[in-house]
Amino acid sequence: SISMNSLSPISELISNGLRNLMDKRDKTAIVQVLELLKLPKRDESTGDKYRVKISDGFAAMKTIFCNNAATCIELLGVKQFSVIKIENAVINSVDSMPQKIILIFDFSLVNPSVTLQIGTPKEYSDYERSGFSNPGSANKIPPQFLGGGRQSDMGDAHNVATTSIKQSFQQTPANAVPKPAT
Repeated sequence: SISMNSLSPISELISNGLRNLMDKRDKTAIVQVLELLKLPKRDESTGDKYRVKISDGFAAMKTIFCNNAATCIELLGVKQFSVIKIENAVINSVDSMPQKIILIFDFSLVNPSVTLQIGTPKEYSDYERSGFSNPGSANKIPPQFLGGGRQSDMGDAHNVATTSIKQSFQQTPANAVPKPAT
């Protein structure tokens, strides 16, 4: 049975979402996109990648969106300040960087209508050094972006759209170019 709670719109980012990902306590988190940068391809055989700065309201860090996640950034219209749910993330050590980095392979778009930064997140390394403390910050999505009852209708339709987009990519050979919708 579906409880009413499961239909209510998501109203906040996950507290310690980045910390839980980094500590491998969780593979999912609800976060806000602060910056998006498409990375240049090394060659045509590699898929798109984006460097995306994400925030849980208290901490922020740069991540890499790979494969399906990179493709879905454009398809779903993710932009600065969109709220997303990370569905599959892997922590990776990159040789050229001293710190670990989060690689994101799957996500869904939770709220594309937010147009301002939530909270005052610290850089993750500063947040870690301060004992995972940022008392002046916040993780609530401002009420003007929650939109009441229509939000959940949009959310259901959106989830269907996200799922069908993901399925179409999973069934496409890696080197095929997706056909534009007619």
